[in-house]
Amino acid sequence: GLYLGGSHGDGSSANMGKGVCVMMGGTSILQNCEITNCDIGIMLSGTGSKVLNNYVHDLTMAADAPADAGVNINSVGGAEGIFVNGSNNEVAYNSFVNCIAKAEWDNSYDGGATEVSIGSSGVSGLKIHHNYSNNSCGFFEVSSSGQGLFSDSEFYNNVSVDSGWMMLLQINNTTLS
Repeated sequence: GLYLGGSHGDGSSANMGKGVCVMMGGTSILQNCEITNCDIGIMLSGTGSKVLNNYVHDLTMAADAPADAGVNINSVGGAEGIFVNGSNNEVAYNSFVNCIAKAEWDNSYDGGATEVSIGSSGVSGLKIHHNYSNNSCGFFEVSSSGQGLFSDSEFYNNVSVDSGWMMLLQINNTTLS
């Protein structure tokens, strides 16, 4: 039942994590909360956590730069409802609304309801179900911070309305199974 909002970094990629409203480790539960007006809603690391029945909305860019600045696209971004960085976690019955922000680096938009970041140790055993997303950049993204494996995960009964895409799978450095 907490209301969390207004967490913003300084706009640099080095301080991207400072604009996160909720940072969670392993075996944690975040339930029935409202998260708004921050760069990233929830950052979930560790294993065995549950994010249930939360309302995440109206997010902003964490780090941005003009298109002609020669930026690495993995060092800019924001407006993510939840970043999942660990295995065996559950994300269910959440609402993600307006998880989208204008991005200077490619003159389009960034953000989305859910993103899984795959490190070299990989991520598996996720359950992402019964979530609702409206007016977000996309619903689900897999990104990679190193060579890693994304496997054995379940996605079902999610609804995405007025989003740019349903799934964005960045397969350059990630193996999907």
